[in-house]
Amino acid sequence: MRELSTGSVKEDLASLVASCKDLSQARQLHARVLSSEQLSQDRHLCNLLVKMYGRCGSARDAFDVFQSLQSRDVFSWNIMLNAYAQNGHLETAKTFLESFPEMNVVSWNTILAAYSNHDCANEANQFFNKMPAWDTASWNTLITAYARGGHMDSAKLLFDKMPEWNEITSIALITGFASSGSLHSAKYVFDSIPEFAPAAAMALIAAYVRKGHLHEAKHIFDKLEQPSIAASTSMITAYAQEGDLERAKQIFDGMELLDEISWTVMLQAYAQRGKMREAKRLFDSIPVPVDKGRDLVAWSVMLLGYTQARDVPRARDLFETIPRRNVVSWTLMLQAYVEAGEFSNAIELFNSMPERNVVSMTAMLAAHAGRQDLEAAKFMFDSMPEKNLVSWSAMLQGYATSGDIRGAKILFEEMPWKDTVAWTTILQAYAQAGHLRTSLFVFETMPERNVVSWTAMISAFAHSGNQMDSIQIFHAMNLEGVKPDDICFASALLACNHVGLLYRGHGYFTSMRRDHGIAPGREHYFSMADILCRAGRLESAQELIRTMPFVPEVLHWGSLLNACKLQENTKIGNKTAKHLSTLDPNDAASHVLLSNLYASLGNLGRA
Repeated sequence: MRELSTGSVKEDLASLVASCKDLSQARQLHARVLSSEQLSQDRHLCNLLVKMYGRCGSARDAFDVFQSLQSRDVFSWNIMLNAYAQNGHLETAKTFLESFPEMNVVSWNTILAAYSNHDCANEANQFFNKMPAWDTASWNTLITAYARGGHMDSAKLLFDKMPEWNEITSIALITGFASSGSLHSAKYVFDSIPEFAPAAAMALIAAYVRKGHLHEAKHIFDKLEQPSIAASTSMITAYAQEGDLERAKQIFDGMELLDEISWTVMLQAYAQRGKMREAKRLFDSIPVPVDKGRDLVAWSVMLLGYTQARDVPRARDLFETIPRRNVVSWTLMLQAYVEAGEFSNAIELFNSMPERNVVSMTAMLAAHAGRQDLEAAKFMFDSMPEKNLVSWSAMLQGYATSGDIRGAKILFEEMPWKDTVAWTTILQAYAQAGHLRTSLFVFETMPERNVVSWTAMISAFAHSGNQMDSIQIFHAMNLEGVKPDDICFASALLACNHVGLLYRGHGYFTSMRRDHGIAPGREHYFSMADILCRAGRLESAQELIRTMPFVPEVLHWGSLLNACKLQENTKIGNKTAKHLSTLDPNDAASHVLLSNLYASLGNLGRA
């Protein structure tokens, strides 16, 4: 009876030890083992204790258990070696290996994996060459080390020497080739597999998805007889990022099993694209476990979607129905109020929050700064128990927007770390205050520049009468290989407009769509039309305004009518005036311009 009792205790303890991942609990379990002299010398149980301590991050405790063992086998030595290895004690592991009374292939593979997992491919190779014999795991470990480090030539050379390889080998090579940008080689490895391997297919699908090759990814995906949840979710995410919600939904509807991640990914796809009606329909169809309730992440996705859509009433209704709100829910609702300009509601919500974090406090700080209430923003900033880069940047933006250059400069110098956003903010602060040379100095000393930094500099010079400098900076940006965005092109076109550079402006305008895939907006069309007007190309300007992909505004036709007056062109002026009267019959300015046009030609009757 006593034997049965001891055996039962041992089994229970072994189960607890095998699953333990917390160091304090691990030591409590160890103490329970030590309370029994019989159990404290049980080799199997002690081996599990060594493994447990290694898993919990304490190689020292693992070694104490190992030392206490009076009878050790090769498994004991290997488990202790692994405890050193998985906690990064590579040199200690190497020394410990040298003291082994006997080694098997697992011993060698353990030290091999230790160095491989820490990106020490050369050292791993040295151990590999010392091994008396290799198994498939040995080859796979070293190939993975080479692939992870980007040494694909060495990985492929080793692969070609392998007497026998398996799916793990192919996954390592496919992932390695894909990471190094060689999708062709990754596909070659996949095609070399004698039989279709789902795990390798998943690795190739992930590689194609990362590079945006959705057609190729879908081709491999369609070959899977039973796509895993992970594979299907990966494809849904990829299509959603490309904006192809129809195909994303097709894959979602074809899934036999759905987990919380699948539902959330599809929900997020709708919400991020502003399809909140479809998102709500999907949200309402999510099965809700009685014991758990709806996943809080799904609530947060919906709340964020309404916030981004500036639909405060629906965001508030949803927020009030969340059964278990957390700091994320409260912060999202706060941001909804802030972004919609409902400042009093934001203050009321902020004051009633049961818990605040750096994100919620930064949101409130940005709200005060956006209202140019520097005193309140500074009070919030100073009261924050912890600050992140966004907090510092929000306060810096507050000083910059308020025109407090001195405050911005002091804060910028106090920042413990600075990213491109912070550098660009101080650059814009100087530019807005008219300190162009100082802003240029900041720009030239930035450790890293992005398109926003370049655009800020181009815009600063374009709006301050230094158009040729603005154009030169735009040219320098292109030479550095930085891809301009729509805002950058707007500033460049504005500069061309002010100095009458017709051909260069037209070149920029056509380059937007042709070279960069950017559809010109109203601002770009207006600048281009104005450039044509200044150059006397009234018919071209009229045609450009008439064929715009959106309805022209008073501003567009007004610019053309003014040009008609300056160049005394009544034919186009008459047509333009009709367009203006259709848009705004009460616009007195257009009537005055047309009257002045006739008067300048001596046709006082029509004037």
